[in-house]
Amino acid sequence: MDQAPSLVKNVGVSSTLCSECGQICKWYSGNLDNVRSWATTHGDEEMEHVIQHHPTFETLVDSSRRGCHMCTIIVESFASYAHDVDTNEGITDDGDRIDMLARQYRNSGPLTILVHIKPKYYGVRDNLYAKLIPKLQISNGFLTGPTISPLLTPRASLPYLARGAPSPLYTGSSQSLRLVKEWLDRCVKTHTTCRTSAARQLPSRLLHIAGRGQETEVQLVRTDTLPVGADVRYVALSYCWGSQSTQKLTVSTEKSLVQGVKARSLPQTIKDAIAVASELGLSWIWVDSLCIIQDSAEDWKREAARMCDVYLGCFLCIAARGASNNSEGLFAFRDPFRQSPCVIVARDGEDYVAAWPPLRASRPWPLEARGWVLQERTLPPRMVKYGSYICWECRESDVDEFGLETHAQFPAFAGALERIIREFYATVVQKPQSGQVADDRIVLKMWRALVSEYSSTTLSFIADRYAAINGLVSAIQRSRGWIPKWGLWQTHMFNGLCWTVVSESKVGRTGVGPTWSWLSVDGQVIYYPEPRHALPEYVNLALVVTEGLSKYLDGHPLDLHDKAIKIVARLLHGQGAVDSDHGYCLVVEWGHAEVLPKPWKIHWRLDLRDPQRYNMADCLFLPLQTDPQASMIEGIMVTPSPTYIGLFERCGDWSIYLQERMGHSKDAYRSAVNRTLSLPQEAVIII
Repeated sequence: MDQAPSLVKNVGVSSTLCSECGQICKWYSGNLDNVRSWATTHGDEEMEHVIQHHPTFETLVDSSRRGCHMCTIIVESFASYAHDVDTNEGITDDGDRIDMLARQYRNSGPLTILVHIKPKYYGVRDNLYAKLIPKLQISNGFLTGPTISPLLTPRASLPYLARGAPSPLYTGSSQSLRLVKEWLDRCVKTHTTCRTSAARQLPSRLLHIAGRGQETEVQLVRTDTLPVGADVRYVALSYCWGSQSTQKLTVSTEKSLVQGVKARSLPQTIKDAIAVASELGLSWIWVDSLCIIQDSAEDWKREAARMCDVYLGCFLCIAARGASNNSEGLFAFRDPFRQSPCVIVARDGEDYVAAWPPLRASRPWPLEARGWVLQERTLPPRMVKYGSYICWECRESDVDEFGLETHAQFPAFAGALERIIREFYATVVQKPQSGQVADDRIVLKMWRALVSEYSSTTLSFIADRYAAINGLVSAIQRSRGWIPKWGLWQTHMFNGLCWTVVSESKVGRTGVGPTWSWLSVDGQVIYYPEPRHALPEYVNLALVVTEGLSKYLDGHPLDLHDKAIKIVARLLHGQGAVDSDHGYCLVVEWGHAEVLPKPWKIHWRLDLRDPQRYNMADCLFLPLQTDPQASMIEGIMVTPSPTYIGLFERCGDWSIYLQERMGHSKDAYRSAVNRTLSLPQEAVIII
């Protein structure tokens, strides 16, 4: 199954403690109930208790390396805490950082653990005190170190500890595979939401897996040759190609793949995924590089448009989360103590009290920085993700080896995106099938969040900007009946047009789509977190026309016909001073004749971050929408196209808000709004 040395690939380690850390656990076990009782009666008083620990930082590090779980967490906390360590002194990895810390603290005094509790930080309700757990403040004589906050941890979230099994050193071990099998078996047997539809459409091609071990062979099969109604449960692989791909489907290699090739001849990540699929009892796998003809533009376009079916219909998706290219493989060696919590109190029938290592994943996994992966994460019914630890994600649960991504200590892993990925199927796919229809606002909120996340990722080929999210577009189109228009929806054009570029660096044009679409900029865009009001209540200040514009485009290239929209709006003309550092147009002619009373400012942001590119006197500010109370107006900025006479291009967005704290007068503001709404409307064609 893997290339790990046979003597270590199935080795695991069990949590052990040195005598010094044993004193910590002993104190917690004997005093936790007393602490909670004390906290309910002592209000804002603080309680402290000092536990002597290792005599030096060096002996702490030595204890960590000899296998003390708690010492490992303390050392990791110091390494994470000492963010100001000079990184120019040859530090290349965490081991170097810890060695340097040991040298830096060589002459420090004995380490102490200050156990302390501050009830006032936990609120005043008694039910909160029931979960009160003292924190550990570490000191090394002259430097106050990090704080470790033990937390209540459900037993079910720590599968190895719950069964009394050691944590494996290698994610490709047989023990790790057994855990994945348990997750899969539980999902298949008990999760009704995760069941794939029998009427799903299969990919055009799949790889059939035959044999085991070194003799495993895969054969490319066209699914239209399979018997009607065949039970084809297939795995889909989500991975990073990297700069080179040694094996892929082309016109010239198709014959050999149809005849069959040895799995060992394939890139390591693909080979590992085939091994996992085989061990799970699955005989089919879909891999984009081997199931789409890579040198056929026609085949690639056709298959890329079917990504919704590929991932929505797979039985399981395997994600090579930690690999930046296809030669790195799925599996990894790791020190489990640096990732798993250390149990301090373990009472029968109760949740654990556990100390957690510091959160180290400040940057996204290599795979999750890739643009294509968003739809690969959102659409499958279930996914197993391989990095330095293994995660399981399906439509009804999220679990991992050490509880890292499901525990309350790590809110970054339980943010809005993760909730949307979990809810996408139930809201967009399942409800329409069951006759229920979700509110437009809910789906639009999901789409906005997905666009923001997707636009922050990278693509090897920027021309794939639309193709790489088309699977999600297809899912929403089928569910809602909405008509897509270059990453926007025709039924919600006003909301769709008001996007903002948030990338700090200058961004360029992608060459994909019209300038009014977020697809056209190579940088992250955001919408407001959610539609501000129910759509029927939202006040549109303009008219957007998306069809029947040919008469305005005579003499222009045909490809502009699909990219053009007409906006009929009251036009505000920009003029005067520009403060490019802060993104404000300081003087804007409001209603052709009057300006807003001071200290009003229109906040604007250029899409391409280049004020020298535009003449502000030529820019038009188009008000698009307001709220029912008219306390804000937002819209887009356009400028004459440098290429096509009579047409305009989007160059930015703008907004203005009533802010009484800045001296704004409601009467003056609404008077200005009313003057704007009384202006005659004019039409502009934007491409």
